[in-house]
Amino acid sequence: MNTNYAKYKELDKEIDSLFEEKKYEEAISKLESSYDQFPEYDFQLKVYTLYCSRENKNYKKCLDLLYEGLSKGYFYGLKWEGWDPMKEFPEWENILEKNNENRALVEKNSKMEYKVLTPAEYDKNSAYPLFMILHGDGNGCNIEDFSKEWRADILLSKGFVVSYVQSSQPECTGGFGWTSDYEKTRKEIAEAYNKIIDEHSIDRERVILGGFSGGSMASLNVLMNNTIPLKGIMALCPNETDDCTEKNIQKAAERGSRMVLLEGEKSDEVPFHLELMKSAEKFNMPAIYLINKNTGHNVPKEFNDIINKAVDFIFS
Repeated sequence: MNTNYAKYKELDKEIDSLFEEKKYEEAISKLESSYDQFPEYDFQLKVYTLYCSRENKNYKKCLDLLYEGLSKGYFYGLKWEGWDPMKEFPEWENILEKNNENRALVEKNSKMEYKVLTPAEYDKNSAYPLFMILHGDGNGCNIEDFSKEWRADILLSKGFVVSYVQSSQPECTGGFGWTSDYEKTRKEIAEAYNKIIDEHSIDRERVILGGFSGGSMASLNVLMNNTIPLKGIMALCPNETDDCTEKNIQKAAERGSRMVLLEGEKSDEVPFHLELMKSAEKFNMPAIYLINKNTGHNVPKEFNDIINKAVDFIFS
């Protein structure tokens, strides 16, 4: 592993812990002292500083950071409600306009991408289960970064063909998202699926779609719309999504699909999860809800046992 990347990830974990503990000033101090050490992660470090400053209600610092980033060609996911307090500032409209300009430059050439990994003993004459993994929405949400968070090792050892799919929809600099346009999202996931089954030997009755945050919402949306044939989904930290109606849940249950929902112990309770589980029970859809210990809205550090449990449940 790249030494500087390993050191950066250590800092990243430390900042996550400080953020969860609401020690925003301490996090900002550590971040600012690290800018020169990690120039290649300038955007990521400044975004973390932005988030901490926003939670600390230091909106003047946020504006300065945004202007600095926008001047470098960066753009941000400013649609989320966490930014609402800043809408009162007269500079906000100018920031949004420049942000949209920078995003449009990237969007012109953006396209769906995917990466496929095969088991060590892969044989084109055998049929393999497929696990498709979707990143979240926003910072670090791309194949390169997310494949280091949601690792494929355990799935490959269980005989899966594993694919990472990257949306064409830019959310911020270096990050993409699924939830701005669900119709486009479904088309892109279907396109990736069709290419993968054309290029690899896949058991089409054993396909799982997994995702984190916005990717888990996309997984639910694909399941509810029967976009591709799925044995089940593994949805890590989803929020409410379009099309999770009782009618669609009933149809998914009738198709024999299964659902695994997961959330972090340190996250706020998500009423949508409980409603979804009630609907699954009502229509006899096999579903389990797992709480990841000692983590929040992120991919758990110890994820292999959870993946094992989810896959065993979906294929049981």
